[in-house]
Amino acid sequence: MSGELACVILLLCSIYRNELAVNGNILNVTANGHVDSTTLVPTDTASSDGACNSTFNCSSDHVDVTTVKDDPPVQWLISPEKAYAVKAYIKPMNIVLYTLSLILNSLNISLFLLQDRSSTNCYLIAISVASILNAACLSVPDIYIMVTANYQSLFHNIMGVYSGLYGQLVLRRIINCLVFLVSIERLIVVAYPLKAKEFVLMRRPKSVIMMAVLTTALFHIFSPLRYTVTATTDPTTNATIFSVGQSQLFLHNRAILRGMSTASKVLFVYTLLIGGLILNVLVVCALKHHSKKRRQIATTTETDKAAKRERQTTITIVTSSFVFLFLALPISTNSIVFNLFPDVYGPNTPNYYVFLLVQNLSTILSSLSLSTDFVAYFCLSTSFRTTFYRIVHIKQAGSPSKCTDQMTDHTNTA
Repeated sequence: MSGELACVILLLCSIYRNELAVNGNILNVTANGHVDSTTLVPTDTASSDGACNSTFNCSSDHVDVTTVKDDPPVQWLISPEKAYAVKAYIKPMNIVLYTLSLILNSLNISLFLLQDRSSTNCYLIAISVASILNAACLSVPDIYIMVTANYQSLFHNIMGVYSGLYGQLVLRRIINCLVFLVSIERLIVVAYPLKAKEFVLMRRPKSVIMMAVLTTALFHIFSPLRYTVTATTDPTTNATIFSVGQSQLFLHNRAILRGMSTASKVLFVYTLLIGGLILNVLVVCALKHHSKKRRQIATTTETDKAAKRERQTTITIVTSSFVFLFLALPISTNSIVFNLFPDVYGPNTPNYYVFLLVQNLSTILSSLSLSTDFVAYFCLSTSFRTTFYRIVHIKQAGSPSKCTDQMTDHTNTA
């Protein structure tokens, strides 16, 4: 009797673990609650930060994920049903936001190309291009899963490794770099208006952008090398199924690759986001000080117009950067809290479904951040609106004639 009871218990445990696998929740967690890395299984957690996707269930930036070594606690602060109900609505919403990002950032590029070729516009075009590529990388796996629901296909697993852990990750961090560079550029323009053109950020924006892209791309080559796609045969159906597991490179260099992962988060996420916020605060302070100084100096009409254009450009970009950084903070904060308190917050803790709920809600904000630039530029930049109206052939009320409009040189505002 005891032998039969033990078999029944083992069967129930096996069913329970399979149920977790179907729901996309299987994490490799040690007995003390730490996430271990990484034989990956399909999950449904998508992160627009690029490190998490429908193959990898992780925190905001990157958490290595695999199988459960210990059963999760029974008492949850938020029920699994609520967490999964929220997650069920988030994927279609993300698809809508990705599509919106593709459209609005394409408009941004078109409008900036019609304006002057200033250093500011170069950075803004680069941000829009990276946002389009990021939205495309994010949407393809999600659409594939929504259509096929096949987590064990070769395409899905390859996309998970190379698109999820490299393409999306690199593109998102390139955007972080470019937003940071724009903040520096605006601070230079406001704080040192007479010497601004002497700085390399102003003189050679294309070279700076290329260096940022190459540095980010080369630094993160290690990320997909930690995993490999393996093929196995299902004994019941004889069908070939694919999964993602640890690579031999990772198994032999675990400490080094984990250290590089931590360094990449510090350098390309936390430093850039916090530094961007600080720089924007400094830009606002410098702009206020510069405005007070200018009021005390007698200037010509042309000088006043140029100063107003620069101020409008700075206010527009600072507002756009603030919105981007604000929307990117929740998903990064969720990762920071998990990394600092893995025994209390995260997998295999009573707060696991709180972590999962915050993660999924944060992905919406992060996806939304890819589309906010157009709204900020349209609301705050007269030049941007004027160029947009020209494209769509809408005549503004009280708009000047073509000759007058050309003479006022609206294209000087980014």
